[in-house]
Amino acid sequence: MQTIEHITKPWREIVYPTGKTISQVNRYLYKKGGYISMQIYKDFFTIKDTDCISEIDSSLPSLLGTYTLVKWMEIISAKLANKNISDNLLTVGQDVCIEHKGMGKIGQKVKITSKMIETSKRSMKFNILATIDDKLIANAKHTRIIISKKVIDRQLQK
Repeated sequence: MQTIEHITKPWREIVYPTGKTISQVNRYLYKKGGYISMQIYKDFFTIKDTDCISEIDSSLPSLLGTYTLVKWMEIISAKLANKNISDNLLTVGQDVCIEHKGMGKIGQKVKITSKMIETSKRSMKFNILATIDDKLIANAKHTRIIISKKVIDRQLQK
């Protein structure tokens, strides 16, 4: 279930033909070269055995792996980023700096919340939280680079 939380009120909700929604806060941050709207995107993931560190080594406990949190954080941030760029562009992850603070067990639901905090012509930056039952288990900073789909296509043809 994908939903949007908001930093301040009021906000406007945009409903896409697919039924997915994204909300845009009617508050703006100044960024050199212009203003950006602050947006937050969140989704829930249920921890499966394949998400646990026991997949790396069976002697390890069945607890949520940091590598899975990073993947989920990138997915949510990419969804938010891609809703804010034109169709001829896409974003790719450049870096993720994560602090994994808590444990997650098989069957628990993890809420990943990504907040777009900065944008420029070539990049977007996010603060991301991962919680289980409103308890923080990880936080991260993430940067995504904005590139033309034509550049990717040229690289793939080499």
